[in-house]
Amino acid sequence: EPQSTYPIPKQFSFTQLAAFKTCPLQYKFAHILKVPVFGKWTFSFGKTMHNTLQRYFTVWMERIGQQQASLFTNPVTLDKGELPVSLNELLEMYQVCWQDDWYQNDRQREEYRAQGKKSLEGYIRYVEENFPSPLSIEQGFTLKLGDVIIKGCIDRIDKFDDGVEIIDYKTGSPKAEKKLSKQDKEQLFLYQLAARDVLDLNVKKLTFHYLQDNSQVSFLASDDELLELQEQIVDRVQHIRSSSFKAAPGFHCRFCDFKDICEFKAS
Repeated sequence: EPQSTYPIPKQFSFTQLAAFKTCPLQYKFAHILKVPVFGKWTFSFGKTMHNTLQRYFTVWMERIGQQQASLFTNPVTLDKGELPVSLNELLEMYQVCWQDDWYQNDRQREEYRAQGKKSLEGYIRYVEENFPSPLSIEQGFTLKLGDVIIKGCIDRIDKFDDGVEIIDYKTGSPKAEKKLSKQDKEQLFLYQLAARDVLDLNVKKLTFHYLQDNSQVSFLASDDELLELQEQIVDRVQHIRSSSFKAAPGFHCRFCDFKDICEFKAS
């Protein structure tokens, strides 16, 4: 079947590129045919946690900004260990941001609700000991590589050393540094590339922050790795543009949103 019958997206996201790499047919279902999928509770929970922290640090930055503005007229300084936004405020934000959808039953929902609260209490302890200097929250970017356009959004960028640290929150199972594959790091490598080339920032550190236990894994891409990533992205988009979207069945089939409608799935 000729590929030209499909309207290929004009711009791509990391999620799209990852989906195509996993299975071209999965990509076609999700991003070309846009087959509706049932949500998952993990998605609701992830969104809840992201939105809560987004709100938390937005207020944090406002207050630090006001504090600095009023230093001349009316100096306010935080006591050591005192945060611009309190735990109680964070838990209120959590309540407001909570998404009820897709949980299998009330018991499961309440288990997640309790886990989220525990994670946020741990997060506050972490932040007290590692007082951050957030620079921007939910920073969008549009990266052009030749005729390839990649759009994305970075959870948080902090001032770090004489540059910045890029932080991405993860609500899934925490991983140790040695368990991270190159593919796992690809998303943050892409953010590093965009921060350098689009936002004109000096990236010193990339960090996955696992909210479940507030552990962190940090690393940084070399210039060579960023060059390689650019080439891979352009290459992958060219493959998407000329693809006939054949299935690539395998272990990942069991997690696929489209396994019920796919005739090629691995049994």
